[in-house]
This record gives sequence, C-alpha cells and structure tokens, in this order.
Amino acid sequence: MAAGDDVRDSAKELKEMKDEFHKLIQERERGQREFREAVKLLKCSALETMEDIEKVFTELICSLEKKRSEIKEQIRAQEKTEIDRAEELHKHLDQELTQLRKRQAEIEKRLNTDDQVIFLKSCQSVCVLPSFEDVPSFTQHTHLSFKDISIPAFKEVSEDVCQQQTARISREVSNVHVAEPPEPKTANEFLKYFCQLNLDLNTADINLKLSNRNTKASYSDKVQQYPDHPERFEFPYILCQEGLYGRCYWERLRIFEHCKEMSESAVSQYVDQFSCPVCLDPLKEPVTIPCGHSYCMSCITDCWGQKEQGPPYRCPQCRESFSQRPLLKKNTLIAEMMETLQKTSLQTAAVECDVCTTEKNRAVKSCLQCLASFCQTHLQLHYESPAFMKHKLVEASRNIQENICLSHGKLLEIYCLDDRQCICCLCTDNHKGHSVVSVDSEWTSKKKELKEIKVSCQKLIKERERGQRELSEAVKSLKSSALETMEDIEKVFTELICSLEKKRSEIKEQIRAQEKTEIDRAEELHKHLDQELTELRRRRAEIEKLLITDDQVNFLKLHLDPNTAKNHLVLLDGNKKILSTNLVQQYPDHPERFDRFPNVLCREGLCGRCYWEVECSGNDCAIAVSYKGISRKGSDDSRLGFNKESWRLSRYHQNFYFIHNKAQVSIPAVCSSRIGLYVDHRAGTLSFYSVSDTMTLLHRVQTTFTEPLYPAFGVGTSSSVRIIDQESIHANL
Repeated sequence: MAAGDDVRDSAKELKEMKDEFHKLIQERERGQREFREAVKLLKCSALETMEDIEKVFTELICSLEKKRSEIKEQIRAQEKTEIDRAEELHKHLDQELTQLRKRQAEIEKRLNTDDQVIFLKSCQSVCVLPSFEDVPSFTQHTHLSFKDISIPAFKEVSEDVCQQQTARISREVSNVHVAEPPEPKTANEFLKYFCQLNLDLNTADINLKLSNRNTKASYSDKVQQYPDHPERFEFPYILCQEGLYGRCYWERLRIFEHCKEMSESAVSQYVDQFSCPVCLDPLKEPVTIPCGHSYCMSCITDCWGQKEQGPPYRCPQCRESFSQRPLLKKNTLIAEMMETLQKTSLQTAAVECDVCTTEKNRAVKSCLQCLASFCQTHLQLHYESPAFMKHKLVEASRNIQENICLSHGKLLEIYCLDDRQCICCLCTDNHKGHSVVSVDSEWTSKKKELKEIKVSCQKLIKERERGQRELSEAVKSLKSSALETMEDIEKVFTELICSLEKKRSEIKEQIRAQEKTEIDRAEELHKHLDQELTELRRRRAEIEKLLITDDQVNFLKLHLDPNTAKNHLVLLDGNKKILSTNLVQQYPDHPERFDRFPNVLCREGLCGRCYWEVECSGNDCAIAVSYKGISRKGSDDSRLGFNKESWRLSRYHQNFYFIHNKAQVSIPAVCSSRIGLYVDHRAGTLSFYSVSDTMTLLHRVQTTFTEPLYPAFGVGTSSSVRIIDQESIHANL
C-alpha cells in the first residue's frame, strides 16, 4: 500500500474521531443547558414554597395531628423512591455483570481451543470488550437524610420534621432532580436524542441481505456468502453494531419478517435464552407472565407465595407490578421447544475415529496434517513414527475441515493481518503487499491479547460486584435511618405543636438551605461537565493538529510542479528530473512560476516525518525545502535560502554550502552525488545526508516549522537533479 494511501486512511480516521468528539461536546453543552433550566425551575419552586408557608402556617398548627400520619407516609414514599432507585441501579449492574460473565465465558472457551485456525476465526468477536460507563454511585439526596431527626434534642427534631412538612407545601422542591431532564413529548424533542444505527454484518443470518450502507436488511431465499462468525444468528435476525446507554431515539420504515421453522440443531445453541431467571436451570413447566418474562411454574409460584404483604405482585426480573395475582398457564410453545432441546442434547455424540473399520472408537485427537481424527490406539503412530511426530495434534473436533482452504485444498498455515483471515500458501497471490504472519505466530499473539482482555473483564466484574455490595449497604442505612425517624416523630409530635410559630422562620431558612444544596449539587454537575468539555475540546484540538501533522515516516514519491518551474528548466522522466537549458520553454503564465532564478517546487507539501533522495549532476545544483508562500518574482527574496521561508544545501563545483536567510555555512566536500533529506516537521529538524554505501550527515538544522514544507530544487548551466524512486533505493540495498 502506498504511503499516501496510509496517510489518507489515517486522516479519514482522525476526521471521524473529530466528528465524534464534536458530537460529545454538543451533548454536554445540551446537558449544561438542561442544568440551567432545572436550577431555574428549582428557584421558582423554592420562591413559591416560601410564599405558601406564610399563607398556610396557621392552618398547619390546627391540622398537625392529622398530618402526623401523612408525614409517616411521606417518609415511607421517599424511602421507597430511593430503594427503587437503588434497585434500578442494582438491576443495571446485574445486566452488565451478565454481559461481562458471558463475555468472560466466551474468552475462556476461545482460550481452551487448541485448533489455531478455528481460534483465529472465532476470536475477533471477543477481542474488544463492550464499552461500559463507570460504576454508578448511589448518592442519597439531602432532603432524604433522616439521621438528624433521631437526635433527642427537641430543637433539631422539630426542625427536621418541619422540613418534611414543607414537602407537602411545595412538591417541586423535594422532587426536582437536576440530573434528569423531562421526558421528550414532541417530534423535535425526540430528535434531540436521535442516534445513527448500523447493522452488524457479523450477526446477520445468511438469508438476510444488507444494503444502503448496512442500514437496511431484506429477507432473501438466496443464501448470502457471509464468513463464519460465532455471533451470527441461525434465524432471520440481526443486531446493530452500537450498544445503547442513556437516552436514545431511532426510527424504522418497515420490517418484513419471514422466519423458517427452527431446526433441532439450532435450538440447542440458544439454551441460555430458555433458562429460568430464578433457578437458572432450563425451564420446567414454563409459564409467561403479563410483562413477557417466562419462569418455571414452581419458581414463580414460590416467589409470589413468600410475599407476606400480598399485592402488588412483582416480576422478579423487570420489577413490573400487578395489582392482582396473574393467572399462570403453561406456555405450550416454549414447552415444546424445551422438549426438542432436551432430545437434541441427548443425541449429541462424541467424535469417532476415522481409522477404525468395525466398531468406531471415540477419537481423542485430530491431526491437522492428516485431516483425520484418531482413537488412542491409532494415535500411537503419531507418537512413535518420525514421519508423523511433527504433525500438529489438537483435541478431537468435527470441524477439522475448517483448516483446509476451500479454494485450493491446502492447509491454512498463513494469517493475513490486513484481511484478518487465514489463507494457504497459494492464496498469497491474492494478498500481495499485505502483512502476513504464520498462523502459529498470530495464534500466540491473539491468545496473549485475549488473556489481557480476560484480566480487564475480571476487573470490571469485581468493580460491579463491589458496586452491588455498596448499594446493599446504602439501602440498609436508608432503611435504618427511616425507621429511627418514624420512632422519633411519635415522641416529639406534641412538643412540635407548641413550637411551630417559632419554627416558621427556621423552616424558611431550611428551604433556603435546601435550595442552596440542590443548586450547589447542580453547579457541581455543571462544573463536572465543564471539565469534560475542556478535555473534549483539548482532544479535538489535538486531532485537528494531527490532521495537519502526521507522525508516520514516509519515503515520499515526489513530483515536480510544472506551474512553478522557471522557463529555462526542462522537466523529464514524468516530472522526476530537472535540467537547465538555454532554450526558453513554452510554459503557460502562472502566478506561482519563478521568473528570475532557476528554481522549481514539488507538488507535495510535507508534514510529519519524511525522507527522500536526489541524484545531482553537474557543477551547480541546489536541494532545498520551502514554505508555499516563498516569493516567486523579481528580488533576491525569490532565491532559495536567501529568505526566512527556505533552507538550502548548495553544491557548486566541489564545494558544499548550507544557506538560510542569507546566512551561509561551509560544509566539507563529499564524493557522493546522491543526497538524502530527512524532515521531522513536528520536532523541527531538517537533515542532509551524503548517500553512498553509508549515510554521512552533512548538515542538520533545528528550528520550528510553522507551515507545510515543499521540496525545492535549483540547477545552473549544464546541471541536473533527479528525484530517486523508492524502488531504486531498495535495488541498491
């Protein structure tokens, strides 16, 4: 692949990353606007509360006895809200743990695969962990902290109980959560959360045809030639590439579904989907409750039978509640599928020996060279005969043919890193110029990578398990605090009536403090978003800088720019060679053409680290680099090296000079006519080398380049300069 193609691919990836960072910046700026709106709503709510207290405080004294039970109910409701929030977080962690453990099991399965080809074909799906957010923390809101109410001192007791009463006056203050913007209702509000989805080719059933850049799937009777992949469905299903978190919105035009009957072999691959969420065993007497989840008849009956409080009845998985106990009926469809699954699992047989002629013995190993499986008896030849000792043995497998190239019938011994596939020795003609390694080498590398991913997966699992333990402790503390509050309210309620007048002003102060606490919390979140925005903008700026300066060292393929050549210069060899002549060339007028000095620039502007070589002939040659804006007309400023915008190495007869901004440095003479130039744009270094059997440094410049550099040349009478191709250099090595 040419260096220019690599640079363009890198630039494309950087532009995509820049667009993604721009999207993240917009999301966080939208979050800041939502925070400001929530704070505004909070302040309005607090102001209304203060006004209401003045109006209703007299009525509050008369109704305090009645409100005692209401306060208790409010505490219970607040306790329930926080517990439900904790359970939702716990459920979210459960889902992530399930996904991580499933991925860990897949990694273990891949690591235990001896067959290198099958391993490399199947490991791509588990080489990258899903993206997870940080483990969410459970923070109890300030107005839900009950510990102060349990203090025996009457002053603090009455203060906090009054705080609970103010929630009745202004529900907005106690219920506004600045971190949760309102649910979208209109089309424009939904479109704020629009996300672009792309169908995942590796999961598509072979009868699904993808089009419109993987945004449309159509059912086809013709089998599609998709490569084998462990995540591919055997039913007409397909997943999207993107995993969704937070608020998301998308639309579909229409869906045509045509599902074939599930075969017995296909059902056996989805045993996890037919397991009871309670006992985790295959479903027995499966029943489906109104929310759509299925359980064993005995498991859901026992689960609901243990509830002492009766209704509402909840689904153990999604926590949806039912006022009346649902009628449980056997799901005959799932029951039939489970019966088929059990029959299929009983019919699974071991791999048989391919050599046994009468009674087939169980195979213990498969040979990748012989493409056959052997029992313990017939395997001895591989251990004893020198002709077979170097054969590769793996665990007995029915998939041994996957080690053979379907096109050439040869063993898959090579791995193409560019196409990420195993190939045989004859396939290499179709992979010319690609990076290839042996299957054994790539197997070792991928296995090491999988082990590292496994460690990361285990770390994520431990973090989420720790998060679940912390949630349990927080819920326990919340319940204990609420219980203490309920007991203290009974004790101090009579004293509270006598002190309400005094507490009126104190309650107002509490509301102000509560308002301040919520505003401080919003400002803290706003500050956090500011920090994220700063980091995102910094990274976006770095990417924009990288789009200008590439870090790859490229041997450049340069071409002289005819639009810059003085009209006494002849360009030859496909604009690779420049020759001085007394004849005026018929070049068209162009604003970038040098009109006084015999100079010419190349078309290519340079960033990053670059190297090229030239061959000089004659007694008057100059090799230089220049900014695009160098003067082209008239004065000495258009002469290479006689300005701040160009750096020149000049050869005059047998003398060498380096010139920049009219300052000249003499360089000891060298015999070689070939000169190499190396530029590190970011580091600000420019080096000139004499190239023969060895590389001899002629001169090095350390400066700061502020613009892309363009290779430049100057030739005098009877002199020429030729740009050396990369192939010519390799031929001389």
